[in-house]
Formats: sequence, structure tokens, C-alpha cells
Amino acid sequence: GQRRELCSSEKRTVLKASGGAAMRTDELPAAPMDTPGPGRRGAPSCEAWGYFHLAAARPGRAAGQWATCRLCGEQVSPGFHAGAAALWRHLEGAHRRELQKSAARPPPPPAGPPAPPAAAEGDWARLLEQMGALAERCRVRERELARREAAVGRAQRALERRRRALQQEERAAAQERRQLRADAEALRARLRDLGRREAALAAAPGPPPPKGEPGGHADGSPGAGILLL
Repeated sequence: GQRRELCSSEKRTVLKASGGAAMRTDELPAAPMDTPGPGRRGAPSCEAWGYFHLAAARPGRAAGQWATCRLCGEQVSPGFHAGAAALWRHLEGAHRRELQKSAARPPPPPAGPPAPPAAAEGDWARLLEQMGALAERCRVRERELARREAAVGRAQRALERRRRALQQEERAAAQERRQLRADAEALRARLRDLGRREAALAAAPGPPPPKGEPGGHADGSPGAGILLL
């Protein structure tokens, strides 16, 4: 069961690497049952697929994806469900030597536990120390630059507030100047009106002297008539 799951995983990798990425992994068909090939009794089909990939059909072949040999480029069988027998038949007939070399190659030795890192010594230790000191200076410098940038930002914001306050003061002063000019113009108009009225009064003639009554003084005082009696 574990070998079958590994075969299915490798087939999915082949399909995705060969341009079949349009089909989602969860939609891939189930892996076919292991089928022994000629000269490879009991070999699973996933081993054969290690030598093939899916590629678009070439001219003269049916449309679709074909199992294409990675060694020679020949298209052997159509579709992802190509039988392992056909794949092994092509490999045994055209690439027997490569198969023999692959079978004779010993498996890689198992990886042992990672070795602990060796302690730095000599020039390498000094270089690491210098790099650490340089990194610390860089961090200090970055913090200093960040503080300066923050101070510059605060100063710029203060200048912007002062500029807006000055603009408001200038607008208020301009409004006061316009009001003063309007008041001065109204005062001059009133003075001109008063001057015209005074000139008109000065040019007007005075009232006539009063006339004397009969039997009275010439200056209009009473008593002249009394003396005549």
C-alpha cells in the first residue's frame, strides 16, 4: 500500500511537470495497479513513469497527451493511463543499457545525523566578530536615523501649523484693512456732504428788515402815536 501511494505521488508530479497543470491534483485519476513489464518482473509502473513524461501529441498522432520518453523523446502511448507493459517494452527495446546501469547503481547511503557546527577559530572568528560589530553599529545607526527622521517630521509639522496660523492672521489683517478703507471712504463722503450744505447756506440771501406800523416810530417802536395825541 505504501509503494502504491508513492507511485501515485510520482505520477502526479509527472503530470504537473509536463504541462498538465490545468488538471487539479485532487482531480487526477487513481494510479493504475502495478504491472510487471517484460524483463522487469514485479517492477511497479511508477518506476517506468520515471523515464517518461506527458507531452502534447505530435503531428500524425491522435490529439491529447502522450507518454513521451525522456531518453529519446519518442511518444509511446497516449494518455496518462498508458500501460506499464508498453512503457517497459519501449525501455527494454531501446534503452536496455540504461536500465542495466540504473539497476547496477547502488542506492545512496542513508544520511547520518548532522554534524555539530565547528567552532570558529583564527581569522574566521575575527571576521565573524567584525561582522557582528558592524551589524550592531548598523542597528545603532538605523535607530539614530529613525530618531532624527522623527524629529524632522515633528519640526515640519510645527512649521506647517505656524504657516497656517500666519495665513489666518494675514487674512484677518486684510479684512481689517478693507473695513478701515470702507470707513474712511464713508467719512470722506459725509464730510463732502457737510461742506456742500455749508456752502449752500452761506450763498443764501438774508431776511428783509421789518416794516413800521402806522402811528408808530420809524423804527417800529410804539409811542409815536401817543405823543401825537
